[in-house]
Amino acid sequence: MPSYKIVGIYSFAKNLLDIKLNDSVTLKKEVDNIKSKDAIGVYFNNDKKIGYLPIENKSELNKFNNSYKISKLVLNKEYPVVEISRSYDNTTILPDCEFPWEKKLKYPLQIINLKSDLEKSLNALIKYLGSKRIKIKKALITFTNDDYTNLVLETAKGIQTFYTTTYNYFLKHSEYYDELLELNLIDNAFYKDLMFYRIENYYEANYKNIIDLNVDTDIDLEINEKQVHEPLSINKNVNIVNIINNINIYWYCLYKNDMTYIDNYNNLNLDEIKKYFNSLELNRGNFYYDHKYKVYSWIEWLTEDKVFMITTDVSKSNLINLYLTQKKEIILYNPLEGKEIRIKLNNYEYMNYISEKN
Repeated sequence: MPSYKIVGIYSFAKNLLDIKLNDSVTLKKEVDNIKSKDAIGVYFNNDKKIGYLPIENKSELNKFNNSYKISKLVLNKEYPVVEISRSYDNTTILPDCEFPWEKKLKYPLQIINLKSDLEKSLNALIKYLGSKRIKIKKALITFTNDDYTNLVLETAKGIQTFYTTTYNYFLKHSEYYDELLELNLIDNAFYKDLMFYRIENYYEANYKNIIDLNVDTDIDLEINEKQVHEPLSINKNVNIVNIINNINIYWYCLYKNDMTYIDNYNNLNLDEIKKYFNSLELNRGNFYYDHKYKVYSWIEWLTEDKVFMITTDVSKSNLINLYLTQKKEIILYNPLEGKEIRIKLNNYEYMNYISEKN
């Protein structure tokens, strides 16, 4: 975990007497500093300065402003030492992710023309995998832009799609890769073409999806059920997961005011679904992960104080989304029945039970 020795602490000796190990500190840029406009003060309790971050580490200000704690504290007259270390919150939001159904929608399997540098990277990857005794039958790049490169490989195990990233994406998300490295979820943080994946992929591979957890416990809940529209009339042979995905797609289009994917709605009763959507004032959700319980969740929709899920699954595992978002109410919308179930709870003590059972 990165640590930094604070400089200039002699000038703030009185404030040092009030700090202790594991106290949180804040970094603040001091543009009016006489010696340097790049000076970064280190503060606790928001306004008590204890020194300065070394100038060579000034980039930390924009990445991890509120993510440091006192990790070493030696207060003697001869050689006082104060060090701060970067820390990470248990629960993290990864913004601007593409949801799984979104990836499938946006990236059809297709062959594209490759620039010479990307073609060289693809050939280098095939050679590298061969050295690891992984025989590649076919390798294709199906999409690339400034941030993403989608790679499809055919091996003896079948066909797999890998959502790799560009160097541009890697630089913009370097703090997340540092976090992965410190958690031993990646071997190194030295970028290589076609060998670094989107952040969420690492947590999907190493943490548990909340829908797979056992939450068979008594929890004191306040539950209210309401009919919000008539049940959908659908063919019994239609895949329920596809129905849920299609409604998420439709609401995504409404939210973005872009009807590009209108053909994917399978003749659902759009008027009722649209009317209900417009009554909710929803915001797009995000990908959430938690280090303490090693879980993750794709939360598609949120309001200011509620979690909203389109699902036919009313299992208690959905309650974990309240812990991840630190909200107290979740709405489970079953479009097939035209019902919403509102669940309230006042604490997150059930998470300890989940940790023990999973």
